[in-house]
Amino acid sequence: MVAIGIPVYNGGKFLREGLQSLIDQTFNDWECVVVDNQSADESYLIAKEFSKKDSRITVIRNKEFVPLVENWNNAFIQANQNAKYYKLLQADDWLYPRFLEECIEIFEKDESIGVVSSYRLAGTQVDGCGLDVNDGNIFSGKDILFKQLTRKLDISGDITTLMFSMNHLKKLNFFPRIFNGKYHIDTELFYDICNVSNVGFVFQVLSYTRRHPESQTSTVVFRYNTLHQLNEEVLYRFKGENRQLNKLYKKERIEYAYFYYMQRMKRNKAYEWHKQNIDRWFTPSEYIKGFIKYNTLSRLMNKIKNKLKNQF
Repeated sequence: MVAIGIPVYNGGKFLREGLQSLIDQTFNDWECVVVDNQSADESYLIAKEFSKKDSRITVIRNKEFVPLVENWNNAFIQANQNAKYYKLLQADDWLYPRFLEECIEIFEKDESIGVVSSYRLAGTQVDGCGLDVNDGNIFSGKDILFKQLTRKLDISGDITTLMFSMNHLKKLNFFPRIFNGKYHIDTELFYDICNVSNVGFVFQVLSYTRRHPESQTSTVVFRYNTLHQLNEEVLYRFKGENRQLNKLYKKERIEYAYFYYMQRMKRNKAYEWHKQNIDRWFTPSEYIKGFIKYNTLSRLMNKIKNKLKNQF
């Protein structure tokens, strides 16, 4: 009923916890494929160890190292395509025992649901909040998408937080390569599914996302502020004729232009990352507007202005 993929590269330090969390699930009708991306540590051996313990787990080792996006797609393509649902688990995360059972219970209520999310424990913080439990468990996908794009809600978590309907994944134009972005591929997949289906939500903490110095979030997202690229990308794709999203897109472009200019002046690694990942280059006007609005003096004046406004 559930196909599970675990792409792993040098994840041996935490892989046992993730695999054990699958075995401990209260729902048992699942198959898991671990795709090892030429790890130099003991990841492959750990996965083989678990495959011997549990026949539902199989292990594949890539013939050569591939980029992260390709390996995540491999983890999907190698999974059982006849399954009803798909779950990708990151190698350094794990699931609470009732994850599969709770998600499937929501899925089975309505065939229009393409993705189910829930609260998650991200390091020491619980996130995914914002929906009202009194509104039920099923929400309009396009409404969720709009609220996410306008920063009014964030229930996308990361890929470990989410579970997908295979039928709705097959509706994507780029199927079977379901991950179609550059870096924040799990968030982009969530948006793509929201655009073609409804969303289910479990008001419980069902997954754990690890925060550690070697994680992708710590080494790339926080260090390089990659959310600028994500926000520009998804707003461009989904803004259409919506006036509010178009206004937000222009604002994001100006802020991103200033950020990129400052990183370029410093010639640091963040500049190099964004240089490689920008699809739509900034105009001279966007650079100028960004510098006028976001330079240090302007930020200070706005802070003073807001403080005075709140006092009086």
